Amino acid sequence: MKIFGGYILFIMLGNTCFSAQNCSDFYYFRKDGVVTFIQYDSKGNILGKNIEIIKNVSLGKGIALSDNSIVNYNPEGNVKEELPNRTLCIRNNLKINVPISTLPGIETYLSYPSDMKIGQKLGEDINKSFEISVSERKIEIFYSIIDRKVIGQEIIKTSTGDYKTEKIQYNLNVKYNIAGISIPLNKKIIEWFTPGYGIVKKESYSKGGVLEEYAVLSSIEGENEQK
Repeated sequence: MKIFGGYILFIMLGNTCFSAQNCSDFYYFRKDGVVTFIQYDSKGNILGKNIEIIKNVSLGKGIALSDNSIVNYNPEGNVKEELPNRTLCIRNNLKINVPISTLPGIETYLSYPSDMKIGQKLGEDINKSFEISVSERKIEIFYSIIDRKVIGQEIIKTSTGDYKTEKIQYNLNVKYNIAGISIPLNKKIIEWFTPGYGIVKKESYSKGGVLEEYAVLSSIEGENEQK
């Protein structure tokens, strides 16, 4: 949901959720949708862009599903990687898959309920592991998403408009075991999410709390389908 100025309503709303949300309203379920985020480093230099191509949208009463293709580009416009993904919405509660692995049974969905409040914990902590092979060498990967909660509400300005958002924070911890050597990767992630619309900004911090990179919504194509 876009807004065009005015912080009085923002203050009056206090710590309640901003609005109700319907599955068909989210940009994740737009027909022929193309969602673009520009990625920046901590100094504001462009690192590339992330394009989510929305396809196979299915809408029903109180439910929606879309299969997506997430394509990451470098600053020169070359494709770095392409990942399949899926987004669900059940009874107006959005669930976005985290594309950590494409292996069956490793899908991890983060929930964005319709009734968020400041201080609310969003789901249980997630702990998973899987194994891959690279050049005939086995790599064990352990990851966790913990302490995911709503920490505030903010107005976020982007090139596509101004948005009322719920500010969500969580810790993403990944550990790689390679030939007996353990390599940890710990991040703090902050997302700005607009109920009934979707994520409009995302930041990644180091374990020490230093901003490393961020991504901001740049454009959205496609139209919402109504059931």
